[in-house]
Order: sequence, then structure tokens, then C-alpha cells
Amino acid sequence: MKKAIISFLISGALFASNAFAGAVFTTEEKDFTAGQMNVETQKISVEGRKMRMDHPERMGGKSTMIYRGDLEQVWNIDHSRKSYMVMDKRIMETMGRQMSEAMKQMEERMAQMPPEKQKMMKQIMKQRMQPQTPPEEAPSVLKDTGITNTVNGYPCKRVDLLRNGRKVREYWVTPWKNIGAKKEILEVFKDMGRFFEKMTANKRSSAMQKRKNPFSDLDKLNGYPVLVKRFQGTQVTRESLLKSVDKTELGRAFFEVPPGYTKMRMSGRRSKVRP
Repeated sequence: MKKAIISFLISGALFASNAFAGAVFTTEEKDFTAGQMNVETQKISVEGRKMRMDHPERMGGKSTMIYRGDLEQVWNIDHSRKSYMVMDKRIMETMGRQMSEAMKQMEERMAQMPPEKQKMMKQIMKQRMQPQTPPEEAPSVLKDTGITNTVNGYPCKRVDLLRNGRKVREYWVTPWKNIGAKKEILEVFKDMGRFFEKMTANKRSSAMQKRKNPFSDLDKLNGYPVLVKRFQGTQVTRESLLKSVDKTELGRAFFEVPPGYTKMRMSGRRSKVRP
């Protein structure tokens, strides 16, 4: 009888562990850059080595980003067009080579132009490349201010992100245990961070290389940022507030491209190949 009870308790514990393998983080996003406050809701769902970010309605359509650590791919889904694009290291390397070859051909043609024409062409290229290739960011430093407060019911400490001595971001961080996140949930954030590091390691893709890994700070905070404030000078431009964390079984289909969606190449052309 005792063995039967113990067996029942063990199986029940295992079932409960498997039933709540995923978690959904709901955040409230405030944007102050348009001259007035714009409030939107975003959901980040994680399970195993998978992550899904559902973005709010923007530019007339809803979009989703799915990270598949098991496949080492990121899928960007446009629901309004019922299409998606795949991003992985191989694709970025191919794009990098194509960009390098195009630049080389352009330089060869420019070498045959008169000096005045070369100067004008270089200026035009610089202006066109500027939005795609932002200047390399200065090294950032995380500073534990020692300031504590309760944010949306979570005990938090304030950690500032400094760049060139100026605060560019303010994190209000709570320990992972306070949001009930297991080690596996933390690991998927770190796993995606490592994926972005691999993506930007390709020196041929200079634009990607100069973009900061968005998950690198999370790995160093030793907790989850309940509130994030982004600054431009002394003004807050954006705020992100954690509203809830819900444990749930998400299932395999949740991290798949919806049926009937068309795969697009990075160039915008259609492709019949699914991931």
C-alpha cells in the first residue's frame, strides 16, 4: 500500500512538472517618442529551447518572432501577409558575401570614374549606408545602484546601464525565483543570446556585427527586469513593465509557422521550402 502511494505521488509530481513546462511573460510597452504616450502589450513565451515573441499591431499588421534553439533559426512571421522569413548563420553568411561582392564591384567601377565623380559617389554611398550600419556602440557598464523598491508587487533593485558615463537604460531587477521561473526558462534567454553572438560573429556582415546583442545584459543582471526604462539624454523614451508570468503547457504547434504561410527569402522573394 505504501509503495502504491509513493508511486502515485512520484508520478503526480512528474506530471505536474511536465504540465507546466512553459511560461508566458506579458509586458506593457510605453513609447514616448511620438510626442504622446503610446501603450501596447507584448507577450514573450518560452518553453525548452524555444521562444516566441508576439508583437502588437504595427504598420497595419501583427508580427511574431519565433526562436528555435533546437534548429538554430529565427523565424520572422508577418501575419497580415501570411508569410515568414528564416534567419540563420548560413543565410547571414550568404548575405554578407553578396554584400561584399556588390561593394567590390561598385569600387571597381568607381575606380574608373573621374575624381569629382568618385567623391560624389562616395558621399551618396555613405548617406545610403548610414541607416543600415549604425556607428559602433561604446562599451557599456552595468552599475548596481543599491536602490531598492517594489515594482508591480515584485521586490526589485535598480541597475543602471551606463555608456560613456551616461545612463542609457534603467533596470529594476527581481530574482528569478520571485517570478517562479525555472532554470530552463532562464537558459532559453541565454541560449538565444548565444545565437545572436554567433550571428554577429560573421565579420562579413558588418551591419549585424555592430548591433548589440539584446540579451547580453539579461545574462548579467542575475534576475529578470520587471521594469526597463530607456533614456535619451535625461528623457525617458520607452518603458517596459512586466505585468504577469503565467505557467502553461504551450505545445509544439505554438512554436511553428501557421499552416498555409509562404516562406520568403531575405530579398523578399517567395520560396516553396519550409524550415
